[in-house]
Amino acid sequence: MKSRIEKQFNNEHLADLGRPAHSFLSSKYACKFEAKDYIPGGPRFGQNDNGLNLNVWASPKIRSAEGDCSTILNHFDYIFPDEAVRNHWLNYFASLIQLPTMKIKHCLLLIGGQGTGKSYFKTLLSHLLGPANVGLMDTGEWHGSFNAHLLNIQVVVIEELMASGRLEAYNELKRYLSEPFITANEKHVAQYSARTPYAFLAFSNHRKPILLEETDRRFHVYHTPVKCKPSEYYDQLFCKTEAEIGAFLFHLENRDLAKFSPNAAPPMTEHKRELIELSTKPSHSAIKDLIESREIPFQKDIITLDTIRQSLTLAPGISDRSLETSNLKETLLNLGAKRLGQVRINGPRYSLWAIRNVEKWQAASNEAIRAEYTKEFTIGLVQPTEAGTCLSDYPVLEFSQKKGERI
Repeated sequence: MKSRIEKQFNNEHLADLGRPAHSFLSSKYACKFEAKDYIPGGPRFGQNDNGLNLNVWASPKIRSAEGDCSTILNHFDYIFPDEAVRNHWLNYFASLIQLPTMKIKHCLLLIGGQGTGKSYFKTLLSHLLGPANVGLMDTGEWHGSFNAHLLNIQVVVIEELMASGRLEAYNELKRYLSEPFITANEKHVAQYSARTPYAFLAFSNHRKPILLEETDRRFHVYHTPVKCKPSEYYDQLFCKTEAEIGAFLFHLENRDLAKFSPNAAPPMTEHKRELIELSTKPSHSAIKDLIESREIPFQKDIITLDTIRQSLTLAPGISDRSLETSNLKETLLNLGAKRLGQVRINGPRYSLWAIRNVEKWQAASNEAIRAEYTKEFTIGLVQPTEAGTCLSDYPVLEFSQKKGERI
């Protein structure tokens, strides 16, 4: 039974040969490759321990030439009024030219209104690198059964990123950003190892296109403030790009990359901080605020899940699912809290958590943990006396928690 590739080859060359696939496979001039690889700027054929490899990278047709590329650079100025952000984007592009075999381990995420010219950068990369070396990815496509078209390519562009519903989407995409190889699944072909893209660009019209962890190292985020220009601007931009692309390539080839590292985490931006804040679950923010407030009963370093659950029932926007034990545990761990195990207190055993000074309490004895959990505390209430009395003169009523009382 003929393979899909063999049938496709026959269909393409049937006009020249009666049995194209048979003629090619039986020819002494036909090279047999053990595997294919993708190395930008590398030789067409490569040798390793497994035998002869075929480099499927396609050389771009653009050639650099010193000259004017002001139209292209002016669009960078327009989209990125923040100079630091603009320089990072230009350095990112320059790295793809100067260091083509170095994987850049973060994605450029550009958020903004429709029609402002965000997607122009996809066109620009297609000119610079060659259209065969720039692929497109739809949101969630990295979850699909077949991913071969997303591998062995230089840059992947996500034209409309919208994956804010699940953190799993972020975690799966991180594999493509951080790992050099993953398993490729292709129809009617045995699984094989393939290179992940050397770089990622993503665009979105949404304020929260993806969920980000607080410690994220894989996304550079910028929300452009610009408005859509008249259509004549974009007509001129695309028209002049053809004439200026060689000069822009020259500009990138000669750009100083001393302050850019493909392996380093991208610079933090105010828009990334905002996106991280938007990504945080309401229960995460509520528990964090309670711990930082040190209000009763969070003035102690050690607490129970039941106490946290009871406190959250009064907070706005907290779902019943957030109050489930597994979700509370996950949230506490994300905040740096640690479980101390069960400790017997006046008979019953309590499952205790350290919410601050974690290392201290992990090394502490049960007696010290018990003393911290059951220690007394004082509530100070101001009792007003008469009008005009200074606040510092008010007497204080004191109430004490009883030792061992579960709150």
